[in-house]
Amino acid sequence: MIHLPTVPAHRKVNRVDMGTADKLCAVALGVYDQARHLGIAYHETAFIYVELGGAFTALVAVDGGRVVDGMGGTSGPPGYLSLGAMDGELAYLLGGFPFPKDVLCSGGVAFVAGEPEAPPEELIERVGFDERCALAWDAFTESLVKSVAAMLTVAPSPREILLSGRLCRVPEIRRLVERALGRFAPLRRVERLAGVSVAKEAAQGAALIAEGLAGGRHAPLVEAMRLRQAAGSVLDHLYVSGAEELRRGFRG
Repeated sequence: MIHLPTVPAHRKVNRVDMGTADKLCAVALGVYDQARHLGIAYHETAFIYVELGGAFTALVAVDGGRVVDGMGGTSGPPGYLSLGAMDGELAYLLGGFPFPKDVLCSGGVAFVAGEPEAPPEELIERVGFDERCALAWDAFTESLVKSVAAMLTVAPSPREILLSGRLCRVPEIRRLVERALGRFAPLRRVERLAGVSVAKEAAQGAALIAEGLAGGRHAPLVEAMRLRQAAGSVLDHLYVSGAEELRRGFRG
């Protein structure tokens, strides 16, 4: 998302993870899906996209068919495995930089519950009698609410909140999320492309983008999202001490 001209420069300040390429593909499916579902043009779509993955949670705000903000899996609320945005003091206590990147995929719901290997279906069923599971899902849910509320400051009139990802396919978790976020806008799971029964949302969106970039019938989707104008690097908007050294290293 950080490469898109539709995200204002001031929102990119000292940001790296605003959502990875697969999240952008998933959001393209969201734009396509809402336009089809509501019978509107791409440039009329407006939603908060909530990706509840099996490891990370990410949010993207779309207004007028364009991405205007994003919280990536390492900069937003906790996920099932990931702790989400990391407290800088915690990063320092873990040894500063560098520290193993796999730390970013720890500290989430499963870790708080003390069962990193357990599937989400199991941990959500234990909420009523397991205090650590209850703590984990409370932290997950409240952080998700706060993150969606934050997104509403830059995209205040979403037509819907669109859900996708591994966790929203677990009925108990989806109901938990729907109860928590229903105050903001109607909620709906992103619908798959016709005839597709297996591919993930990101793969479906990637197919739409590829076909559109090649000049096919989904070219208007690519144009509405201004994907051809994406440019730059993830290090372009850093102003912290050491940023220039990072950029020089990135350039080789």
